[in-house]
Formats: sequence, C-alpha cells, structure tokens
Amino acid sequence: MLIIRFVPTRPIRPPGLLVAVEGIDGAGTTAVASLLARWIERRGRRVHVVAWEASAPVRRAAADGRTRQSLTARVAALLVAAEAHRRTDDLVRRPIGAGDVVIADRYAWTGVARDLARGLEPGWIASLYERLPAPAVVVLVRERPGRAIGRTIDGRLPPGQAEAVAPAFGAFLDRVALALDDLAAGRSPGPWPARTVVLDPDGRLEVGLAPARDAIAAALDGGEGRAA
Repeated sequence: MLIIRFVPTRPIRPPGLLVAVEGIDGAGTTAVASLLARWIERRGRRVHVVAWEASAPVRRAAADGRTRQSLTARVAALLVAAEAHRRTDDLVRRPIGAGDVVIADRYAWTGVARDLARGLEPGWIASLYERLPAPAVVVLVRERPGRAIGRTIDGRLPPGQAEAVAPAFGAFLDRVALALDDLAAGRSPGPWPARTVVLDPDGRLEVGLAPARDAIAAALDGGEGRAA
C-alpha cells in the first residue's frame, strides 16, 4: 500500500534588503526615504527606515574644552565610524537577517563624503566602513548646496548666527556634494560596489523616483539583498 504523508513546510522567508538614500544636508533624503518605504510596503514587505545620526562621542568631545584640541579630523572620523558600526548591528543587520527591508536615510557614503570634504585620504576613509552591510541600491539625491543650506540652518539658528555660519557651511556642503558625485561615478573608492541611482534636483520627484523603484524592484525580485 502506498502511504502519502503531507509534511507542513515553513513559508520561504524572502531575503532582507538594504537601500541607502544619500545626499547632502537639506537635500530631501528623508522625503525620498519615506516615499520609497511606503511604495515597498505596498508590495507586501516590512520596511524599517533608519536615520543617520551625528556621533554622540564627537559632540561630547567638541563641547568639552579639555578634549576639543585633540579632536582632529582623523580622530572624529574614527569615532563616527565606530558609532555607525555599533548602531548597525541592531538597526540594520538584525532586520535584514529577519527578511525585512531597511532604508537608510543616509548611510556610509555620508560618513565617507564628509571626511573627504575634510581632506582625509579616500582609501583610508573607505576602509572604515567596508565591514558595514552593503546596500543593494544607493539612491543619491542631488541638490544644489545653495538651496540646501537654507533648509538646513533657517529656523535652527538666530538670524545673525545663521548669516555668520552660512559661508563656511556652504563651502563644506559644496565639497560634500562633489565627494558624493565622485562616489557615485566611481572616481573615489567607496566601501563596496553598489548599484547607484541618481535623482536630478530639478526633476519632478515622483518621476525621478521611477528609476530608483525599478532598481529596488529588481533587487527585491532577484534577492540581491545581503548582510555583510
């Protein structure tokens, strides 16, 4: 007699996926990350949006007169990278391992570009972040620094202080924007290779997001997400 047994199987869990949305301060990365998250959720995937945060150790060292003198660009870069690695375990690796999608509202390229803007060596900076999970897609939101700086400091500083800070901060944003463009074009070494989609600052956002959605859809369908 032939006996057929039906063994219940667990549903296949889709692979996790990391998408990084990069751009200078005031470029609109938060809006883009939110729109992409809602679109992915409509495809039936659970999404976590993780924001890049300023390093608490750097803030404390900069505020303390005893340690401020020792806070060189290289020391600050090491502190920022160490903080990024610490936060990544819970906020990125764990949900990716559970099969979820993580959208990083700025990620490793932000740390790399800022340190490039401060004059540190590209290869050394990239090596600080190469052990972070590699995104399947990087979405670079371009914006003119002149427009971005207003969104960044307006309302956050008193008018007189904002006017005093604007020229130096604007020059820094210029350098960060150039560094992000170099990363996207492969002219500067990044921590890992990644498929990159660039959004034009003068285009309509919904139209500009179409290439990003196509790239993410291909990664979701092809299982290209990975956690390093």
